[in-house]
Amino acid sequence: RVLARFEKEGKLNGVITQNIDNLHREAGNSNVIELHGNLFLFRCLKCRRIFQLESESVREKINILKKERRSRRALLRFFPRCKCGGLSRPDVVLFGESLREEILKRAYDEVNKCSTIIIIGTSGTVYPAADIPFYASRIGKKIIEVNPQTEFNSIADISFRENVNEFFGRLLSTLL
Repeated sequence: RVLARFEKEGKLNGVITQNIDNLHREAGNSNVIELHGNLFLFRCLKCRRIFQLESESVREKINILKKERRSRRALLRFFPRCKCGGLSRPDVVLFGESLREEILKRAYDEVNKCSTIIIIGTSGTVYPAADIPFYASRIGKKIIEVNPQTEFNSIADISFRENVNEFFGRLLSTLL
């Protein structure tokens, strides 16, 4: 919720995340670029339309899937149908798939518009997402990093070598 608060106060332009759990949106962030997609959005395999399900409905489906083993064909029937009648799947990047070009472009466009990026809680090992901070550094953006240890040590202008929750807890207590 700290990032959502910063966004509302005009101190944060947006969030670029690899997480697929929808937590940034649920916390209140509005400008969220989800590089690996969002488990709560579904994409039609026929017309490519993207639509959203209620969070509780998705959580119920996830819990059922955890309990049962289903074939791939059965899983496709388990997910909702699109208005066009086509089958759908969660709008996430699966292992071996490429990131969607338009999403990656939005991320780089966001970096181009900002003065500073904050790297929070990432290992920095998953590409092409891991290139975004290096790109920001190459074009002269300030880099703030909140991580115990990552691949970004050499480019960070300011580093906080601690757990993300501890860092934001301290930050909030200082601001309040």
